[in-house]
Amino acid sequence: MQTRTAAIAILACVIGIALGVALSKPRRLAAVKTVPSQLAPSELPAASPSVEAGTEPAWTARPGAGAASAAPGVHQAQVVSLSGQVEWRQAGSETWQPATINQQLAGSDKIRTAQESRVTLGLDEGSTIELFPGSEFSIQTLSKDPQTQQRESVFGIWQGKLVAKVSPLTEGSTFQFETPTTTVNVVGTTLTITVNPDGSVSVRSDEGTVELIREGDHRMRLTLETGEHALVEYDPATGVLRVTSLSGTFDVTGPDNVLITLADGDTAVWSGGAATYIPGTPPVGDAPAAETLGEPVT
Repeated sequence: MQTRTAAIAILACVIGIALGVALSKPRRLAAVKTVPSQLAPSELPAASPSVEAGTEPAWTARPGAGAASAAPGVHQAQVVSLSGQVEWRQAGSETWQPATINQQLAGSDKIRTAQESRVTLGLDEGSTIELFPGSEFSIQTLSKDPQTQQRESVFGIWQGKLVAKVSPLTEGSTFQFETPTTTVNVVGTTLTITVNPDGSVSVRSDEGTVELIREGDHRMRLTLETGEHALVEYDPATGVLRVTSLSGTFDVTGPDNVLITLADGDTAVWSGGAATYIPGTPPVGDAPAAETLGEPVT
């Protein structure tokens, strides 16, 4: 009897221990699961800063960078390098001020360089414009459509020389330079524009395609490819328009809509709407009267 009673007691003890272990396990798992939700807000770790997908960083000046960085809907330029005396004039102001590195420029601002002075402007899409000594330059229009990303970039150079390295344009975007004699349309290229003291303008395509256009009664159109170099002269007093090939062979269409092919040194002159072709004529400062330059083009 005593042996049987002891065996029952031992069995009851084992069953009790097993039930205790079984009942304790769910409580431990439940406790682990509820620990994070029991933290107070002040005890939670701080979230790491992030940028939403598809957004751009805010515009910031970056010293020495080749281009500016712009926020959505903003198209800007900034001074990325300069030497000597460089001044700028804000739109609506008559006061010229010293330009500085990271100087931000917008539409209708102007900038000029003294002798032995240079400045390089960077645009947010990667293009750069270097102005040489004795240059006068204006920003006509800088705009950007935030939906289509199309940009309109229109500049003016009225004196001096520039070298522009233009990034490939998005579809529908424009990049232009206004000069005293012609409008220069750029399609992702490197080009050099020089406004001479006599008012004539030379344009060279260092790489890529450049289109030169004049509108109105003295309209003109030509396209330059890599290595081709044109000189455009216009005398507003006489209405004489003159185009010379300084390098390369290209076609030019003048006010009479007659297409003329110019090779190295060749010149086309329009006076009163009639075209004259002069082979191998060196360029001159003032475009002379057409009748002194050869036979009319037929």
